[in-house]
Amino acid sequence: MSEKEKEIGKRLAEAFDALPAGSKEYFLGVADGIALMHARKEQEKTEEEKSA
Repeated sequence: MSEKEKEIGKRLAEAFDALPAGSKEYFLGVADGIALMHARKEQEKTEEEKSA
């Protein structure tokens, strides 16, 4: 992990700690959704490369 990524992780952790409990669940849901969308795009890209 790069220094920039470590700094981003630290800032996200600090922001997450400052959130009230209900907002933490929302934040995690958004983050999970973003991760799933990225994984889906990567999978589609891989499938396109295999079929080319």
